[in-house]
Amino acid sequence: MEQLAEITIESVAYGGAGVGRREGKTVFVPFSAPGDTVAVRITKVSKRYDEGEIVEILTPSPYRTAPPCPFYGACGGCQIQHLEYEAQLREKRRMVVSAVRKTCGIDPDTADTVPSPERFGYRNRGRLHYRREGLGARLGYFGSRSRELVTVDRCLILDSRLSAMIPGLSRSFPLPDARAEGDVDLFIDPSGSPRYGLPGTAQRMGGFSQVNRSVNRLLQDALVSRVSALGPPGSLDILDLYCGDGNLSLPLAPAARRIEGSDLSGASIDAAVRMAAEAGRRHAEYLREPAHVTAERAAAEGRAVDVLILDPPRSGCVPYLEEFAAVKARTVFYISCVPPILARDLRGFMEHGYGIAEIIPLDMFPQTYHVESLVMLVDQSHHCA
Repeated sequence: MEQLAEITIESVAYGGAGVGRREGKTVFVPFSAPGDTVAVRITKVSKRYDEGEIVEILTPSPYRTAPPCPFYGACGGCQIQHLEYEAQLREKRRMVVSAVRKTCGIDPDTADTVPSPERFGYRNRGRLHYRREGLGARLGYFGSRSRELVTVDRCLILDSRLSAMIPGLSRSFPLPDARAEGDVDLFIDPSGSPRYGLPGTAQRMGGFSQVNRSVNRLLQDALVSRVSALGPPGSLDILDLYCGDGNLSLPLAPAARRIEGSDLSGASIDAAVRMAAEAGRRHAEYLREPAHVTAERAAAEGRAVDVLILDPPRSGCVPYLEEFAAVKARTVFYISCVPPILARDLRGFMEHGYGIAEIIPLDMFPQTYHVESLVMLVDQSHHCA
């Protein structure tokens, strides 16, 4: 028998669904907004929580707005486009605070979410799925909570130059790939031109780069201001693990006596070495090797690392957190876009004697539930000394 419930939405969970309660049990409702009262059809029942879908919005939230994308709700690319932007920022901060409180048992000093200068058109790369049809192809994204292909002729969060490529590729799909379906990447190349290619093409051309360059600059600025306060110019030993193309450590060169970075991507390391040479940063060295190997070597050398930067993949630092903590860096800056994984790793660092000094959420991904966080951790033994 169909279950219906009237629910008031309290917040937005990581993943994008609104959170409400019925009879004391948590219910996740996609496309709802804090302050909504909604009639919900229960679609899944489990011991810890239920899931539902909106049948009717009885009382709309004051934070609702009309999503400008015609594919929103069907396409799975965006989850919170129906929220006013200030509400998106508040909910993202709450996601980070909630994850850390739940996992670490503390209420960390957390700044307001740093807004993105561009709320749409910010992505300098994106991946679409294709299915060939004659000389062309259907291009789009998988549906919200499904593997059904939602065909699109534009994408509002892509750089407008990339979005404009979609209709042409749909009419004529020239990729040298014999498969009937697969993925295609659209990206802005290092020269600033819009391009497309099979997955991995962008990385081979220029290594990894953040999808939102404006917010990336704000992230760099936040890191520079905090690292610069840790010592006189030219005095700090900086270790940058998962360094990419030196995106986070090269801007710190004026504060550093030595910079060492490592990454497994050869294209990224080549870019880092080239940019360091072009900038005359002879005290910056970038190596292609696993992050934990670099950390083990630094610890074995007894190196007095002042700043450890960690920007790991979404899976986080496990299983190498022990190696990273063994570096005994005076200050650790951890960057993550997955609050539950961030919180798990922060707890690990706390168990190794670090304290959370500050968390700065940044809206690297407007209109989606993803949130970038910059966390400053300090070695409590060193700090107290």
